[in-house]
Amino acid sequence: GRAVSMLDAQPSAAGASGGTLDWSPMGSPSATQAASPQEIQAKAKSLEIGALELGAPPGSSAAVEVALRKANEAVDRAADAAAKRSRETAALQAFQAAKQAAEEAEITAKYAAEVAAQAAQEAEIVVSGSTQAPASVGGASEGSAVSAAVEPDAPASDLEREQAQGCELLEGDECLRSRCCIGDGMHCFARDAEKAECLSSCFPGVHFEDATPQKPWSCDPLQPLKPTFAFCSDAGANCRNTRCCKDSSSSCYQKNKYFASCLPSCTPGVHLTDPVGMHQPWTCEALHPRTPPGVLRQVRQPTLYLSIFCWSIMRTVKADNGISELDLIYAQYPLAAGIFGCDEYTLFSDKALDDIPFTQTISSLQGRNNVPGALTATWVNAADFIEAWDRIIKDGRYRNHDWIVKADPDAVFLPNAMKQVLEKFENLEGTEQGFYLKNCEAGPRNLQLFGSIELLTHDAVSTLGDNRELCRTIDHGLMGEDLWLQLCLDKIGVRPLQDYEFLADGYCPSAKLNATCGPPSVAFHPFKM
Repeated sequence: GRAVSMLDAQPSAAGASGGTLDWSPMGSPSATQAASPQEIQAKAKSLEIGALELGAPPGSSAAVEVALRKANEAVDRAADAAAKRSRETAALQAFQAAKQAAEEAEITAKYAAEVAAQAAQEAEIVVSGSTQAPASVGGASEGSAVSAAVEPDAPASDLEREQAQGCELLEGDECLRSRCCIGDGMHCFARDAEKAECLSSCFPGVHFEDATPQKPWSCDPLQPLKPTFAFCSDAGANCRNTRCCKDSSSSCYQKNKYFASCLPSCTPGVHLTDPVGMHQPWTCEALHPRTPPGVLRQVRQPTLYLSIFCWSIMRTVKADNGISELDLIYAQYPLAAGIFGCDEYTLFSDKALDDIPFTQTISSLQGRNNVPGALTATWVNAADFIEAWDRIIKDGRYRNHDWIVKADPDAVFLPNAMKQVLEKFENLEGTEQGFYLKNCEAGPRNLQLFGSIELLTHDAVSTLGDNRELCRTIDHGLMGEDLWLQLCLDKIGVRPLQDYEFLADGYCPSAKLNATCGPPSVAFHPFKM
């Protein structure tokens, strides 16, 4: 729910009639609490302490400190006004300003805790290398490279489960998509098929505070929808990675950290119906797909911490081995892995994907392989990626992030570990055109920017946008997208940086073999299912 009960306080009768202004928490008329500036500062300070106890990383705690500073400034302004106005008016202004600052700090702290948890998980993976899980029971696959790189954990509380489903945080938030709200006493109420909000109560009829007051509210309470994504598992299958079931009457219940199954219900303990030799007890923890950070919290302004915007292009057609890039994407999304673990993301596909947000369709993907005379050993696909870069630039969300990461669907990378690599390039000076990162020391045809993972600063992407026509003059008909991008960036003055260790790419002749999928590498390619 809310961070402090004071956020829901209302003026008491004593405050309205004069004398000391008291505040009573809603639902507790008998409880009063003096809202002095010192107490407001102390309550705001407790939010900072709470964020640090949750493991907020330094970047995110800086955002909390900004919100706390706003609260302190508001208290100072209120103290100055007290000499001219009544004590009640000054305290009211201080309270309202501190309430807004505290709400901002609460949201930042919750997000910081989630980011910290994911970072800790990735740090453990990087340190431990590629510890392999035992074979799954029931004949299920041990999982993809993606599942080996990210170990799912069941949400530990009802609040975490609600957050995993992407529920809304504050009263008044739009909840038509998620159909659920976090907070005591709040429910998702519908006005009609077009609008719903998180409210503590709802009265049918016209709401004059609504932006369209001529439309009456039905106030029908909405219930969260169970996920029915295409990547969810069939009945009886191992759903440890997908964390959801196609059959809406079943849920994904965990037996242990290596196996979970889609079942109508689950009783903790030994299940005698398990195969012989597999009679270990079930925890029966209900799993849910993780919500990617970019879906849970969209970034609307430049961040105070190092953030990354990620994107990929994928095809739905199956390869000769029966596996498609769509299978790889479906393995990553429910774990918030790969590009879905970045602060924000975009996915381009040759077909519409209704079950993955922020997907754009490029129906005319023209990539070809085994082309005679090609300047690449893999795909001639520069035209497809030129269109994708055009869309990224037009979308504009990349401007709020420090680095832009383009990743192939079969590249496994750890976003928070990637941020640690990029921290050493902070405070770069010397060019307004931006920077890009070379990742292969000795590639063919002087290619040093391998396309499995491409890293550009947001200034570099803006420079690319300003000079797109110049880059179109490069004859890219027989090129792979990575060679075209390197030639383009060099042509328009984007400065190259070097890091030849963060990416272990099997196609780079000079890359060191990294069979353990461990440090110093934080990205690995190629990995199929």
